Amino acid sequence: MSNYYFPVSSLPRISVGEAPDLSFTELINLLKENLLPSDLQKCHRLRTFYVLEDLRAMWSGLPLSAWGYYTRTELEESLVMGEGLPDYVYDFVRQHDSDADCLAHFSQLMHKYFEYEIEDSEGFIHDYLCFEREWRLVMLGYRAKLLKRDVATELQYEDPHDELVVQIMAQKDAPTFVPPSGFEDLGILFEENHDAPLEMQKALCVYRFKRIHDLTESEVFSIEKILSYMVRLVIVEQWQGLDQDQGLKIIDSIMKEVR
Repeated sequence: MSNYYFPVSSLPRISVGEAPDLSFTELINLLKENLLPSDLQKCHRLRTFYVLEDLRAMWSGLPLSAWGYYTRTELEESLVMGEGLPDYVYDFVRQHDSDADCLAHFSQLMHKYFEYEIEDSEGFIHDYLCFEREWRLVMLGYRAKLLKRDVATELQYEDPHDELVVQIMAQKDAPTFVPPSGFEDLGILFEENHDAPLEMQKALCVYRFKRIHDLTESEVFSIEKILSYMVRLVIVEQWQGLDQDQGLKIIDSIMKEVR
């Protein structure tokens, strides 16, 4: 594994709630100049998550984010040509007849993303994607209980034998939802903010930022440290772009991702 003394030491401190000195676009340009091709590919792989979010934005008629690697035109061309994205994306699109149908079943695409990428990754990428999938599933459990939704329907695309899915399903008829072990702090966060979407999103930003930082706390000049910084910088920029309307849309979209 390469040691990246210069790029890591060049990264300014970032914190949720503070405007970053380095934008995501500037970070990517810095990494393109200093990383090995194999490590740049790891960055590209992580950015696929944001490309999938861009797909949902495109199907919804909304602007794309600054964190994916395709413009709207490039993304449209990729879908037409069937090249540039993982096969499971094109399989999903072929299964659905319209943008509206793709949106209605978007959680199926996210399930395939996590299933494939977790199985095919290691190190920070593996640990990070496991965390992202798991906290979303826990939030789904809380949301389903709050809104009196059928959690089995919400989890229809998940593996029924997955340990976390089993724990959530086991509470289907319970009067309240109890977070699985390791997610107790997420339970407190939900109870304090579930009726305030913007505050919920802010609290989730802080929660995710810290948990992702902890994944590479012992790393120093490695690609793992850089990958952690990259996804945390996205969280910082997401915070900077929040307003009340966005808070409502984002928290709703998070729930849709895991349904």
